[in-house]
Amino acid sequence: MKILEAMKIIGGKKVGFMVSFEWKEGCIVRSDHFPDKRAGEKLLATEEEAWALAKKFAKKTKGKVVNIYVIDENFCPIKNYKDKMIENR
Repeated sequence: MKILEAMKIIGGKKVGFMVSFEWKEGCIVRSDHFPDKRAGEKLLATEEEAWALAKKFAKKTKGKVVNIYVIDENFCPIKNYKDKMIENR
């Protein structure tokens, strides 16, 4: 059994976090995230670290990337993500 599966059953502390966002390409938006869990990259250790990176990423991608927020190791938005989501329009 993988640790993520065990943690889901136990309901313990989150294993890590990612930053979710959407690339704005004309009339189409394409979802993406970092770090890339599926490629084996290590997840961000804390929610605070993820939000800090999300803010820096938003500043550098203004107009290109929208709807930036933090997700957990299961690709689910964290609690109250809507309060902190960066629209970046």
